[in-house]
Amino acid sequence: MTTTQMLKAISIVAQIRCGKAKQRLNTATLCVILALYEIDKNDLPRENMTALAHRAGISTAAITGTRDRLLAMGLVCEDEDTDRRTKFLKLTDYGFSIVGDIARAIVNI
Repeated sequence: MTTTQMLKAISIVAQIRCGKAKQRLNTATLCVILALYEIDKNDLPRENMTALAHRAGISTAAITGTRDRLLAMGLVCEDEDTDRRTKFLKLTDYGFSIVGDIARAIVNI
């Protein structure tokens, strides 16, 4: 992908509005939903919030706010482990559809 194509892809992604609040995806939310998609697609074990932050390339401090935004947008839901202190995220059907929209937008550049 050329730099021009990458910039167009970023522009397209920035224009996608999601959820009840019609919030826009930012870089952190995009990285997390793509990381969750990768985990699901490759049948990888669920990851706690710290591991997910590392996979997504964002700080552990930013993962909480990012999680809150993704929950508010309806892109993810929490999946509790047997230990109530450990939370895992997974994409909702709506989250999977947004990833599909992003992929189609990038392919059509």
